[in-house]
Amino acid sequence: MRVVGLVTEYNPFHNGHLYHLNKSKELTGATHSVAVMSGHFLQRGEPALLDKWSRAEMAVSCGVDLVVELPVVYSCATADQFARGSVSLLDRMGIVNALSFGSESGEVELFREIGYLLANPPKEMELKLREHLNKGFSFARSQQLALQECCDSSEMRLFFQQPNNILGMLYVKHLFLCGSSIQPHTIQRIGAGYHSVELQQISSATGIRQHIESGGSLQALKETMPESSFRVLENYRNENKKFVMTDDFAQGLMMLLKRMTVDEFKQVTDVTEGLENRLWECAHQVHHWKDFSHCVKSKRYPYTRVQRMLMHILLNIKKPDTTFWYQQGHPEYLRILAFNQLGRELINLCKKESSVPIITKTAHYQPATQRASDQLELDFRGTDLHELATGSSKATKGRSDYLKSPTYLP
Repeated sequence: MRVVGLVTEYNPFHNGHLYHLNKSKELTGATHSVAVMSGHFLQRGEPALLDKWSRAEMAVSCGVDLVVELPVVYSCATADQFARGSVSLLDRMGIVNALSFGSESGEVELFREIGYLLANPPKEMELKLREHLNKGFSFARSQQLALQECCDSSEMRLFFQQPNNILGMLYVKHLFLCGSSIQPHTIQRIGAGYHSVELQQISSATGIRQHIESGGSLQALKETMPESSFRVLENYRNENKKFVMTDDFAQGLMMLLKRMTVDEFKQVTDVTEGLENRLWECAHQVHHWKDFSHCVKSKRYPYTRVQRMLMHILLNIKKPDTTFWYQQGHPEYLRILAFNQLGRELINLCKKESSVPIITKTAHYQPATQRASDQLELDFRGTDLHELATGSSKATKGRSDYLKSPTYLP
């Protein structure tokens, strides 16, 4: 058995994801595949269009053998913490041989070089990082500039212009930091660029989401998605009448923002250096979350960072919740969302090899530590809020995580 791991959001699963899955199996010689997938709130600070069970079903229907959930404390976090949680979970499964990620570069050796530098930064790079931070750049941008200056080359400058390259280097960094035996591989992206909104056979997830958010016809997406994935998308819309978007939380977000004190803003994860004062001021100047985000954002605090702050406020995720997990912790459990027959083989092997407990039926799981209980509670909260945004009658029941079993597709 040879197992390839994938780090995913599948929001939604499209032809580019299918290409990456098939090429990953081919490149790594994998007999089995496992995807670590974000739940209901995502890395760029937005809710998923569809619930996590539907997106996991999409993936398994298209050939992923096992889908496990990345806890929301990592899925809606900085790129570095998103990578940390994902890599840690794959490593702690104890069965994964390879990690395959998409990139614009397609050259894994460059990722190894950069990942090693990030895990073992020379003093010169640390000094340059501090220098750029002092100039007001964000941490991510300061880190990129420091790397470019320490490894000055046109190849390095081009590398940092592509968003998937950034996540890839962080995956490799955390493979080094946790001493993992998992070997990294990368598949070069084809089709539409990461930010492209043009619909084509291999479109970006951004383009598909923008089409949906603008009220476009679902039928126009049929050529951009595998048939089984499109069917799940269509069924979800028919059942819930709508997809979930940040605007669905607009009124609730503004109510929360306007009632918060400066001290309460200070407790929000990622709020540093007196930003709480700016947050409070902006909250009392605007009446919509988009205007709030534009009011707060700056060279040091980019739009996506502000969006994550908004989602943390919505989910009531505070610094005490994240300090340990971001510095020393890891996902506290392995939660199964969907699987097929090969996935069943992986689950059985995980029961012997995993260093974290496996959750199949949430109602049967008894957290061994308070940290595990707290981490799971945040996932429950994310599900409850996501369901409320659909307006579905099932949302009135709440706690769907206790009611739903993993999806099995024979």
